[in-house]
Amino acid sequence: MSLLNILERRFQKFAVPGLVRNLSIAMLITYGVEMATPGAKSSLDLNMWLVFQGQIWRLLTFLIVPPDLNPIFFLFALQILVMTGDGLEEAWGSFKTTLYYAVGVFATILVAVIFWGIPVTNSFVNASLFLAFATLYPDYEILVFFILPVKVKYLGMLSGLWVFVTLLTGPIALKLVAILSVLNWILFFGPDIVLGTKRYFSNRSRRMAFERQLKPMEQTRHRCSICGKTEMDNPELEFRYCTCRECNGGKEYCLADLKTHKNKENNK
Repeated sequence: MSLLNILERRFQKFAVPGLVRNLSIAMLITYGVEMATPGAKSSLDLNMWLVFQGQIWRLLTFLIVPPDLNPIFFLFALQILVMTGDGLEEAWGSFKTTLYYAVGVFATILVAVIFWGIPVTNSFVNASLFLAFATLYPDYEILVFFILPVKVKYLGMLSGLWVFVTLLTGPIALKLVAILSVLNWILFFGPDIVLGTKRYFSNRSRRMAFERQLKPMEQTRHRCSICGKTEMDNPELEFRYCTCRECNGGKEYCLADLKTHKNKENNK
């Protein structure tokens, strides 16, 4: 039984059904308040300086801060968020979805603690949700900005490429941010990906070995009944069919083994 299944059996009561959908509704309310009272969302942002001054609520309220105030971008982001949350819950159930989200929140807070002066938003958590959705439903199509149909696996690849490029070229701070931003994805999907990769190369190796054995058998015209050599082993070899009483023209030998075979037959 996997660790996730063990945790689910013991801590199922802590699952939050519809977690991401409910947070999306709260985010929509926050957006409405911000439109009515500009600047209101600043009291919800993740600011570690203010957290350590006693504003503990910021450790959670940053999750409902709208990612963008442009109505088109916001509605598109909200649609993606609800879609990913519902999709993950359908595939995993409430507990695993809650745990995945909680690990993402923890990683984001850790980023904010380590890099005190870097503004940290909920974009890391939401991006990891989408990456999980793209892994589970690679061929699902969405309308980018409600117009262009694109399979989520391609958008997921772009997210993965961004992380990879950051790890290669970014400064140490950004490298750590990139790793922590996908920590939950690595924990949930990493073992299966490693196992699947090993299985793929193992199957491929066995298939190639089988094909190497099969190919000479399919392409050779001659094979010695004693030593098994073919013209593929040595193009200089000559082969003859034996016409003795035992073989009756049905067996083929290289010249060296044919001579040995005939000597045995004559000595009988």
